[in-house]
Amino acid sequence: MEKVLKFGCVLMMVSTLAVTSCSGSDDSVPDNPNTCTKETFYLDSDGDGFGDPNSTKSECTQPNGYVKDKTDPDDGNALIFPGCEAKYFVDNDEDGFGDANGATSCVLLDGYVDNDDDLDDGNASITTCTEPMYFLDSDNDGYGDPSVPSCTQLEGYVMDNSDCNDQEQNMNPGIMLIYGRDFDEDGFPGDVDTVEVNACDIESVPNGYYLIWENLDCDDQDSYFGGVQFLMGKDADGDGYADQTTVLYVSECDFQYYYNDLQYVEVDYNNPIFDCNDNDAEVYPGSGC
Repeated sequence: MEKVLKFGCVLMMVSTLAVTSCSGSDDSVPDNPNTCTKETFYLDSDGDGFGDPNSTKSECTQPNGYVKDKTDPDDGNALIFPGCEAKYFVDNDEDGFGDANGATSCVLLDGYVDNDDDLDDGNASITTCTEPMYFLDSDNDGYGDPSVPSCTQLEGYVMDNSDCNDQEQNMNPGIMLIYGRDFDEDGFPGDVDTVEVNACDIESVPNGYYLIWENLDCDDQDSYFGGVQFLMGKDADGDGYADQTTVLYVSECDFQYYYNDLQYVEVDYNNPIFDCNDNDAEVYPGSGC
């Protein structure tokens, strides 16, 4: 009986040793595959390899779009990254001045410049330079419009800024105009009394003086030169008959001017005959009227 008890005790001891090691740990249980050491990863929105320190994930493995780096100063712009030595600014209007509020870059790209001085990057003539050197010359007369400056010489810009009318080539400081006094008040100035006035200073023309072109009065003492005056009317359709609504008296000096340049024809004083349709050369007195 004593031997049986001893044998049972030995079996219990062997059984216990099979379950528990000497160290007290359970070596028969495998490691849990779901346990790991988590790391912090940082969102890389712009894909430049540098992460946003303010947008993180704690994972066992690196998620897509995330990196271990957290040093990106602007994670919305791949052209901005740690270690930038200079910034470059987009120059949309290509005037050499960059947009402080526009896109920036750490590297010099096409369309970028190394300053952010532009006040309006949508208008090449507006910059921050204090003394613009160039001015728009719309009428190509060599004189620039002072109200449209530029700090860089763009196409159509000149260094002059003295044009008084940049839409008219004949109105600039380089043109002098001659005005003559109309003594007989027939509307045509003579050359007896003339003044020369700068085209940009026509406000200084004296009263009673008119610009002299090719219709200079040949006798400014007599509004009807030589006592002869001509009755003339405009012949728009060229059939030889004048429109009655355009009839006027002209002096001998002005006869050729009206006849040649304004398409007027002489009307018979004693027997005036007018066109009934001055827009149709086939319709005139004796043919259709």
